[in-house]
Amino acid sequence: ITNSASLGDPFGELADFQKFVDQQRPATLGQWKKYPQVLYTELRAQLFGRSFPPDFPLPDSRVTGALFTGDTFDAQRYGIERNIEPALAQIAVRLGDRMRDDRFFGDQKAAHRALRTLLRARTPSWLEQVDALVVDEVQDLTLLQVGLLGELARSRLRARPDDSFLVTVAGDESQVVQPSGFDWGVTKDLLRHLLDTDPAGFEYRHQRRSPKNLARLIDR
Repeated sequence: ITNSASLGDPFGELADFQKFVDQQRPATLGQWKKYPQVLYTELRAQLFGRSFPPDFPLPDSRVTGALFTGDTFDAQRYGIERNIEPALAQIAVRLGDRMRDDRFFGDQKAAHRALRTLLRARTPSWLEQVDALVVDEVQDLTLLQVGLLGELARSRLRARPDDSFLVTVAGDESQVVQPSGFDWGVTKDLLRHLLDTDPAGFEYRHQRRSPKNLARLIDR
């Protein structure tokens, strides 16, 4: 949709980000300067990863409290939502605003651009031919990327409203390995709102991919 290059591992730019943090004055970053990986995670998952275009349709539910919309971040709201003291929240938001045109968090910026394109009813021709969207390891997507998934589905449904269409996501909230800030409840609320249907859930309570004896040991 955006013609952006594949960005690979989100942590691939962490080392470069740490160098960037090292170059900043202590007064600029405050306590964040001591914890560059925590700052990186906050910026990717909680600011860029939850910043939606102003015209994106948001549900009136617990999702709304987790989102930021518009051209600037709301420092007070961010601090309250994340339980971060106001001064540190202001620093993080100020840095996020500076980085809107910087080299970091390209995958989140690409998702934001893709959403803007779809919201202008510019549906890619290939999307009209899709009969299903299947996403594994969904817990590694930020809420912005989940919103893009939902908007892709909405665009396809608008293009072929009478044809069957399947959206399936799979993941484990306890196995988040990327800075995503993932939450199953918020994810389902957002997709429920965008697709106007209740998601059907299937939960595996035992091992399904290991040899029997190994699975029994893990389950115990």
